[in-house]
Amino acid sequence: MKARTLRLLALGLLAAAGLPALAQEKPPDKGEPTKGGPAPCCGTKYLWVDYWVPVRTLYPRDYVTKDQCATWVVKFKEEEQTFTDLEIVPREVDKQVIYYTCEPVTTTDPVTGHTSTCTQQVPHTKTVKETIFESRPVKRVLKVQKPYLAPATAEFLHKTTIYEWKTDMVKRGCVTSMPGGEVANIYDCVVTPKPDCDK
Repeated sequence: MKARTLRLLALGLLAAAGLPALAQEKPPDKGEPTKGGPAPCCGTKYLWVDYWVPVRTLYPRDYVTKDQCATWVVKFKEEEQTFTDLEIVPREVDKQVIYYTCEPVTTTDPVTGHTSTCTQQVPHTKTVKETIFESRPVKRVLKVQKPYLAPATAEFLHKTTIYEWKTDMVKRGCVTSMPGGEVANIYDCVVTPKPDCDK
């Protein structure tokens, strides 16, 4: 009676500790298959799961058009203008020139009446041509480029930015748990019955 009480007490301690009820007279054979498939592993297993979710995102897009606007440009037109310049021109003129020559001159002394001949310089006049330079006005016609403002049309590129909603698939992840540990329970504890000393 005393040995039976000790055996029941040992089984109660094992059950309270969370160990499987392995305190049996005969341990189970590991080679025999368990009914209903293999036994699950102990504990909880945590797994990372990837999944895809649709996300709407704004994408910019540029739309370019050609526009026109009124403007002003500088243009040139050709016109004639008259200018008065001074031009130097040569001109020949006649000029009287005095020159001297040595000639014999006979003179009579009024007191004695005696005549004598001597050489003296006698002036002469001659006409020569000489070139002189004079300035005279000359009219000249020149073509001048005269600027003026003219209306025109200018082209420019007008850019419009368009934002459009588009759906993208974005990868997300989370942790999920399931029963069953990473490793199986490979350790068993078997308590043999205490020998009966009273017998």
